[in-house]
Amino acid sequence: MNLASTQFSVEKLMFEIYVSGCREHPCKGCYSTELWDENVGLELTDEEYKKLKINIKSKMGIIENFMICGGEPLEKPKEDVLKLIKFLKQFKLPIWLFTRFELKDIDKEILDEVEYVKCGMYIEGKPSIVEQGITLASSNQTIYVKRKEDNKFIVR
Repeated sequence: MNLASTQFSVEKLMFEIYVSGCREHPCKGCYSTELWDENVGLELTDEEYKKLKINIKSKMGIIENFMICGGEPLEKPKEDVLKLIKFLKQFKLPIWLFTRFELKDIDKEILDEVEYVKCGMYIEGKPSIVEQGITLASSNQTIYVKRKEDNKFIVR
């Protein structure tokens, strides 16, 4: 899995991690077509994880959440996605996963490790909406939140 870029969102206090590659169903009108190519960025090797850890630690006083998006994270091997998520778990902050897949199609092992999931393809022409303080690019997209009492995802 390649790490295309990271950025810190001051507005959301979120550390955003962009992985490259979206080959199966790239959305017409996508705002990040440069991330469709699997080869963008650097392979997440042990050395890149060390650099990522330093980057995150330098912002730990202001980060409140992590977001994994792309490209399409769930087109990557499950083991690679879980490795990234488990790496982020060490910082004990909520993890958001942004995907075009529907909740029912996401591997349970991955869902067990994240607190929020944004599901649904971008559909050009649909209006954007705001959910959970996040602007979704098209109104068919949904953010699911994991309930602490039973680890089930719900729409809030």
